[in-house]
Amino acid sequence: MDRQRRVFIIYGYYGRPSQPWFQKLKADLTADGVDVIIPDLPTPEMPDSSAWVNAIGEAIGEPNKDTYVVAHSLGCIATLQYLDSLSSGAISGAVLVAGFLNTLPALPELDKFISQPFGTDHVKQTAGKVVAINSDDDPVVPIENADLLQERLGAEVTILRGAGHIHEEFGITELPIVVEKLHEMMYTLRA
Repeated sequence: MDRQRRVFIIYGYYGRPSQPWFQKLKADLTADGVDVIIPDLPTPEMPDSSAWVNAIGEAIGEPNKDTYVVAHSLGCIATLQYLDSLSSGAISGAVLVAGFLNTLPALPELDKFISQPFGTDHVKQTAGKVVAINSDDDPVVPIENADLLQERLGAEVTILRGAGHIHEEFGITELPIVVEKLHEMMYTLRA
């Protein structure tokens, strides 16, 4: 018998749980019988990496093979830092939307958060399948980050055309590619 599949949506800098594509993703997955949680992260306008990692850990509790994470922007870094603290094979998959590994010239105020170390080799062992979804015209996360995610995390990369920072400010109110990738992880890879 399967345990309850759980998806945790981790937002980024100045993010909030009510963002449209998060809510659409939650509705779509909930309709499929998936438990979807969007944890509140402390002070999203003044993020602290250890506080965010702790909040993610508290929300997830005991991770297992029916645990998946979808993260956006700075939430990707916090998620990777969290995954680095787990044992191998802890979850089955992570979808990193507008993800990156290096500091961002557009947001130097986040350098301290981003520079907290984590081991990409260990994260590859804890995360299960990693999918990166980036945009070819993101003004915050340079497109080269998609290659870095593929190279260092073995991520399967999808490049969206003209999606900006993959956020409502760029017209993104739903992201069906995330549902598709999660379904692949949840159902196809386990068959």
